Amino acid sequence: MPQLVLRLDKFINDTKPLGKWVPNLKGFMVGNGVTNWKYDCDPAYFHMAYYHGLISDELVNAVQANNCDFSYIDAPQPPPLSPICATLFDKFLNLTSLVNVYDVFGKCWKNPSAFKANKMARELSDSPQLENEGLTAAKYTSFLKSSKRTILKDTPPCVYSKSIIDYFTDPLVLAQLNIVKESPKWDLCADVSVFNYTSAQNASQWIYPIVKGRYKILKYSGDTDGAVPTYGTQQWINELNWPILESWRPYYIQNMYGTQVAGYVEKRDGLLFVTVHGAGHMAPQWKKQETYHAVFNFINNKPL
Repeated sequence: MPQLVLRLDKFINDTKPLGKWVPNLKGFMVGNGVTNWKYDCDPAYFHMAYYHGLISDELVNAVQANNCDFSYIDAPQPPPLSPICATLFDKFLNLTSLVNVYDVFGKCWKNPSAFKANKMARELSDSPQLENEGLTAAKYTSFLKSSKRTILKDTPPCVYSKSIIDYFTDPLVLAQLNIVKESPKWDLCADVSVFNYTSAQNASQWIYPIVKGRYKILKYSGDTDGAVPTYGTQQWINELNWPILESWRPYYIQNMYGTQVAGYVEKRDGLLFVTVHGAGHMAPQWKKQETYHAVFNFINNKPL
């Protein structure tokens, strides 16, 4: 999204003086998005895993004693780890291998075909009626080292994708969308080679100062996401060093149980940072009311 905004900004600045139409771009939002490889993804997940009781004091102490630094470990060109640090990182991966990286308190939805292929007899869901298609973490977020096992099929399929896949492969839906039968079958995540997508070593943090003040910016983060944890987001936002205009505080929703904490908000000069409490990587899917409240208040210039 920041890359798209940067290209739109250039188009607007180049085209508007010519008197031609330009989009009326007001702002943009990013949810649980990788922004700085130094902090995001596994470096933050290691920290998060410790404070969520997923890894031991012994492992954390060993990492610290051996001066292991996992910064940039998921970047396109990661720095090499010492043998002992690589061993400790592998231990971290093994300890969290069956945790849903997109929601550390959530389930890993069972994928029968993957389980049949590797003859695993683990039941990852307590809802046996949901014998559905899933997506492996290796496919959904291929940039994560924690998604890359020696055998990719061993990665637990955590994303429940059957409903949307069924919808977009339904012949009636395809006909209504005027999609011809010869078109490739729709999938939740396409092969990245189709788009020739290349991750940038410098990610997208560098774009934020360029567009600051020109457009409103909302960065929201589901706080149970292990793929792009809130902790990492906080680190790169702190690195921006933009003045805090409104200090960290909770914001609320009203539901049948009364007033509930929806998450936390901090307003910076040029950026609004919002957490969605109890939501993972796909915050709008799992915490609809809380996420919509934050998003639409941002769009409508209303305070949280």
